[in-house]
Amino acid sequence: MSPQTWFSVLDIDLVWAFTVLGIFSMAAGLIAGYGRRRTWASPSWAVAACVASVGLVVALTLPPTSSSFTESWCSTTVTGLPSLSGGLLTHDLLNIALLIPLGVSVTFLRPPRTALVAGAIAITVPLFVEWVQYLTPGNGHSCSLQDAALNVIGLVLGILGGVLIHLVMHLASRRDTRRTGTYT
Repeated sequence: MSPQTWFSVLDIDLVWAFTVLGIFSMAAGLIAGYGRRRTWASPSWAVAACVASVGLVVALTLPPTSSSFTESWCSTTVTGLPSLSGGLLTHDLLNIALLIPLGVSVTFLRPPRTALVAGAIAITVPLFVEWVQYLTPGNGHSCSLQDAALNVIGLVLGILGGVLIHLVMHLASRRDTRRTGTYT
């Protein structure tokens, strides 16, 4: 599937998406470079990954479109778990997948208190996106609490995936330590 087709499935303006992704990528690069010069407790790439993940969310959820919504409205119904019946790129699955990278990158922040604060802030990202969609009805997207709930599910799955990655890395380092007899 070509990028043009993928973005058309999402109903996203390519110029908007690449501009926002470019801005957030530059910000992530600057933050990573700044972090290398400072003695941050968190790896600078983890902070940059959080910034880039938020950029991805903004680029894919807040694009200007030519739709003709004129009233602000917000759907407060949550219809249940997503189904796979609509194909691989269903709206619900994309809402879940959207925040998984942010969830994974939050788990690499240090100290743990920073990761908890970043995780709490990350939970507000879907709510902020839905609020902006409510305030800007002309952007072609409507506010939906189901979208926010699916985003939070994706964030939690990302955090669980990050914790699993940490566990695997810890077990691998313990195995290597036992094998070589050296502690690092």
